[in-house]
Amino acid sequence: MNNLSEIIAQFSAAMIENGITPPTNIKPDGALHRFYISGHKKGTLDGAYKLHLDGLRPAGYFQDFTKELKINWKFNGEVKQFSPEEKRAYAEQQRQRKEQQQREERIKHENAAHRAAHIWNEAKPALNHQYLSRKRVEAHGAKDYKGALLVPLFNVSMRLMNLQFISGDGTKRFLSGAQKKGCFWWLGQKTEKILIGEGFATCVSLHQATGYQTFIAFDAGNLEMTAMIVRSKRPDATIVICGDNDTSGRGQQAAEQAAIACGGLLTIPDIEGYDFNDLANHSALKGSSHDGQ
Repeated sequence: MNNLSEIIAQFSAAMIENGITPPTNIKPDGALHRFYISGHKKGTLDGAYKLHLDGLRPAGYFQDFTKELKINWKFNGEVKQFSPEEKRAYAEQQRQRKEQQQREERIKHENAAHRAAHIWNEAKPALNHQYLSRKRVEAHGAKDYKGALLVPLFNVSMRLMNLQFISGDGTKRFLSGAQKKGCFWWLGQKTEKILIGEGFATCVSLHQATGYQTFIAFDAGNLEMTAMIVRSKRPDATIVICGDNDTSGRGQQAAEQAAIACGGLLTIPDIEGYDFNDLANHSALKGSSHDGQ
């Protein structure tokens, strides 16, 4: 028979072993739970976990978004053997729970989309924002809302669903409860060659340097879906995935997967730890230094 306290204790211990202080009340309900990690910036929810109890073996995962750390976990101990009837009942419970979670997520996304539209309409054109100056890019339609640079995210139906808020020091956050997966923004009009990158500044640098229409995926995990959406809308275009050269390798891997998925090309900065905005500014600084000699 599964011992719930033992399962949660093992799960918590695995978190601690990986440098994460677990939340005080772990829920083994199979749902995604975000939580604050001790030592991180106050108010952040950089931790996440899922823990479920199934007919074979309790399992789940936990992660720290700031470290790109994600650990899969399985219970190490004696597990209850379920009858076929119990397994069917459990499967039905899982199906109903998934449907309920999807309904709740749709409601959250819809409410957030209304908030996004209101904030976007209230915002003013971004002129001399600190982030733009620091990254040496232009606004290209981004707005200013209470001191934050505001970047819109649209879904496949071209509806505004979310907003990214960027502070002057580069801190980024999205609208709470809003859809992010499968959302994007674009710079410029249609061109035969299309570029897709991760962040706003990276994509603006690409667009300013080439003149090509450029799509912003906002993070590595959204590159592939953005690429597939762009391919569905532009089947004959040449698509170039412009990945980040992350020290972790995550940006390169995600960019390669996106390029394969959409039948596109791939390019990565040749300097480790650089994205294409870093590369553009690095080249500009080298040019300024050379001119001054």
